[in-house]
Amino acid sequence: MTNSEKKPVNITYGSSDYLPNKVAIPLVIQQIVVLSMDLVLPVLIVSMMGGSQVTAQNFVSMMMIGIGVGTILQVSRKGFVGSGYFCAEETGFLYFQASALAVQTGGLSLLFGMTTIAGFCQMLISKIIQPVRFLFPTEVAGLMVAMTGIAGISTGVMAMFGTGDVKTTLNITSTLISLSILAVMVSFNVWGNAIMRQYSILAGMVLGYVFSYFCGILTISEMASLFQAPLVAMPSIHLGWSFDPRLLFPFLTAVVCSSLKTMGNLVICQKANDANWKRVDLQNVRKGILAEGIGTSCCGMIGCMGLNSSSSSVGLSITTGVTSRRLAYLVSGVFITMAFFPKVAALLAIMPAPVMGAVLVVNLGYFIIEGFRIITSRMLDDRKIFVVGLSLVFGLSVDLLPSIYAQFPEQLQPIFKSSLTVVSLTAIFLNLLFRIGIKQNQVIELILGPDSVEKVIVFMEASGAKWGARGEVIHRASSAIVEFIETAMELELTNGGKVKLDISFDEYNLDVKIVYNGVLMEFPEKRPTEQELLSDDDAFIKLSGFLMRKYSSRMTSTIAGETCTLQFSFEH
Repeated sequence: MTNSEKKPVNITYGSSDYLPNKVAIPLVIQQIVVLSMDLVLPVLIVSMMGGSQVTAQNFVSMMMIGIGVGTILQVSRKGFVGSGYFCAEETGFLYFQASALAVQTGGLSLLFGMTTIAGFCQMLISKIIQPVRFLFPTEVAGLMVAMTGIAGISTGVMAMFGTGDVKTTLNITSTLISLSILAVMVSFNVWGNAIMRQYSILAGMVLGYVFSYFCGILTISEMASLFQAPLVAMPSIHLGWSFDPRLLFPFLTAVVCSSLKTMGNLVICQKANDANWKRVDLQNVRKGILAEGIGTSCCGMIGCMGLNSSSSSVGLSITTGVTSRRLAYLVSGVFITMAFFPKVAALLAIMPAPVMGAVLVVNLGYFIIEGFRIITSRMLDDRKIFVVGLSLVFGLSVDLLPSIYAQFPEQLQPIFKSSLTVVSLTAIFLNLLFRIGIKQNQVIELILGPDSVEKVIVFMEASGAKWGARGEVIHRASSAIVEFIETAMELELTNGGKVKLDISFDEYNLDVKIVYNGVLMEFPEKRPTEQELLSDDDAFIKLSGFLMRKYSSRMTSTIAGETCTLQFSFEH
């Protein structure tokens, strides 16, 4: 947490806070379990190419090392790499389809070579985030956050109810176990104290393992695989990499989606760690995406899949109220150590589906709500409503009507396999398209009269909505202008009552320039006293000036002949 950040009340241990060991241990276990959920993907990849169990086990072990290294890079806050937030990395689900195609085309060597190149591509993307920041306004970033949660709903709910793509019959046992786990985790968070919140996920998972064993979900054969795994084993680095230009597009698609997902996760981290959060810190996002790109390239070099930032891990850290960097370093160290102890990995590999589903649903719910909170933190006009609404409709249609998108050209299939991808790309395109015709500078000329205040308020709200400005900033600017208008009319400060308002906006500032002919207002730093208000005819002008100064972040006033110019800046 930087010096300008204020820790929110729901965060017990912020990013810079020291985390005691007694608090850290259960949280590390919870994070390890959540981050281990997708470690089944390397096993699936190996099975697609007919690889052996030994190959799969080594793949998983190297993936653990990759997760540990990637998380360390991400949490780093010194130099040009790392966001400084606990935004853990995990097995790249977004890389799964491209990775599967790679092993089926050219084996593990092609997968590792393409993953290495994908990491370098993500590093390049991080370099252009700042110049193209206009493509990622707050409502688009919020939509990505919300869609990250929405995209995982089917996976979490199917795991809870014991169904799947093939098996559609409800499993009553799995459902009851999942609902019991969910009830425990939610109860601990809603009615429990700080310690219960921190232990909520772990308590639910332990209960889930016990219930699953006694109900037959966790089988004896799965337990046997745990005991048969060796205690200690040295993973081996894969030597040999290859490249196929035909696979460049699928991997680039994964890179773009991964970068957008990481942007959404880092927005959540920024907002969760700062009660005064106002806008996306794109410099921080750039460093975070660069860290992930380096981590993905490292994964390709040592022999594993690419990395994605973990939405579930971020959600878990916020749910438990612990976002400390020390927790991130501990989780990374444990993951790297686990690579040398296969029994630990085997325990996580046999996690019952009801447990995975319940934990995932809890985290997804948080992300969906937070995403829409970010979206509505800005004023929305018709353009922005269409950006959010149309993107959401097309994205959800991918999950609801997959048969339609299956008819699209094969080259486009990687894009339309992911609702998150469709939402992100649609939102960026529409945002760029709808920017046409929007002026970042608006001018209005008034003849002061009874309807002037209403005209100013309507003008400011319409302009603010087009720009996507924060409502609170527009309100302060409107209040300053209204204060001037009422004072100017009451004390006849203007010659002829003519006033020109020139309003300009960027993501960081809202600037107001008021030009008129007449008497220059005074803007004292101290409020006039009651005695001055009674005895000094100019005290009311000073009082209005004092209020206008209070509304703004910075202000200046000049006069040239009879022309007065007032300039106010409002930090956005």
